[in-house]
Amino acid sequence: MIRTLYALLSALVMAAAALTPSQAAPSVQLPGGRDNFVVAMGRLAPGTANWTLLGTYHFDPSGTVTARMYRWEQTRRPKPARVPVGATPDTRCAPGTRNKPGSRPCPVMTAARFTGAAHEVRQGTFELRPGSLPRIVWTSRWTEEWSVEPQDGLARLTFRNSGSATHGYAYGSKAKLSTRRAMSTVHTYAKGLPLDGWGWAGGKVTRMKRGDFGQHHYKACRNPSWCMTRYQPSSTACNCRETSIQYYLARVSAHDRRDTWWHWCTCLASAHGALCHSGNSHVKPLLQILDDDGKFRGWVGVEASFYPYDPETKARPQHMLGVLRFIERA
Repeated sequence: MIRTLYALLSALVMAAAALTPSQAAPSVQLPGGRDNFVVAMGRLAPGTANWTLLGTYHFDPSGTVTARMYRWEQTRRPKPARVPVGATPDTRCAPGTRNKPGSRPCPVMTAARFTGAAHEVRQGTFELRPGSLPRIVWTSRWTEEWSVEPQDGLARLTFRNSGSATHGYAYGSKAKLSTRRAMSTVHTYAKGLPLDGWGWAGGKVTRMKRGDFGQHHYKACRNPSWCMTRYQPSSTACNCRETSIQYYLARVSAHDRRDTWWHWCTCLASAHGALCHSGNSHVKPLLQILDDDGKFRGWVGVEASFYPYDPETKARPQHMLGVLRFIERA
């Protein structure tokens, strides 16, 4: 009897050991079949209690999801509001001076805290409801609902609703979040990348829908090679006699998807007799969208441009926030 019981227990142990992981723990279907997403979202509404988030979601077949996000809040102006990314274009890429038109050799800036590790890490669970609609429940009880649309080598998530966010974009693939494409690849990317997004400024929320980002019109710098510049001689966006704009695109990290887009009207620096502008310039942190093959396809991003002067409560109406994407039209 004892020998028979021992043999039966041994057989059960061997059978359990032979189970595959999928048999032992059934997998949950991933959104669009992809696990790694870059995400831009935020609250953009009348008033001054807005915020933006930019980061990554990693979905696991076990049904868990991990978010690593950068957050900027309108009621908490970081000091300093802008920080350098360690890239200053050389004079071949930026030959402009205070007396000579052209891109200026200025240290490229990004939003405060974007150069360090993500300061908000969240855990949650997810499920795909009928119609492949992802629903995420974070441990903080905050829920998010998206719709998923498969694209060529990608899965696009379209924001539906959450506790307090109003806008969001997310793109996922099988490419690791620790991979990125070099700025030379971005510069030679053949397709147009139209802007689509929403912005908050002066108490109003406006739709941002414009033409091509125009990466081919930038100058690819040799030193450093992870930076590009563009000089736009004239623009109606600059409300001064000198209407040119300085544009910069640079890598923030060599080990993940982070880039930054920085731009400002030349006249703002010229008004102070300065080569580079240190005031209320536009800083737009970006994350590269890569497809399943690791090819560059565009960016999701946010604007986190905080007015650097005056007492904080008076400065809030001058802040500029946004949620945006640059990607070819499907």
